[in-house]
Amino acid sequence: MALMYGGATLTEGGAAVCLTGVGCLAGAPAIAAGLSGVAAGAYGTGDGIGRINDGLGKALNEASGESAGSGATAEDLGAQNPDITWETEKWDGWGHVQENQRIGGVGYDAENKSAFIGKGAKVKKWIQQVVKENPANPNTGNGRDGYIYRGRVNTGSSDGVGILSDIQKQGLSTDRAYGIEVVLNRDGSLRTAYPIP
Repeated sequence: MALMYGGATLTEGGAAVCLTGVGCLAGAPAIAAGLSGVAAGAYGTGDGIGRINDGLGKALNEASGESAGSGATAEDLGAQNPDITWETEKWDGWGHVQENQRIGGVGYDAENKSAFIGKGAKVKKWIQQVVKENPANPNTGNGRDGYIYRGRVNTGSSDGVGILSDIQKQGLSTDRAYGIEVVLNRDGSLRTAYPIP
């Protein structure tokens, strides 16, 4: 009787047991008695090789996701002061800002939300400037992820970058915003941005 197991041929009552990559052994009685031990060993070896293969695959996948020279994965591009991706298939960050942080936007609420002033191209420039010139901080509140950038922008005007919400301007002498908070996803795409004091 011959038994095939993962590339190993085990012969009971015959003269040989051949394991691919291990060699052939002769001697029927001893081999027949140790047949179950050899099969278990072949299974253990195959399982170990499979685990090594899984580990190598994981290491190669992680290495291929690394940015050139930075040591960070592509998922952490948001921490690298990147050129912002304004919209992805899953989320339109710029559209979100336009709808929620602009006077007249469908989600704008003067009591709770600040509003950008100026043309869209200028606002994008200010948002990008904050990301390029300030350090990233992890966005860790309430299980969130991604990165937060905060900074002031010199617009050359006393109007600043926007108007503060009613809640934000309490205790301040002006309703003008001169800073911006930007939230990026881990891949460097825009989640949201809004004016701050």
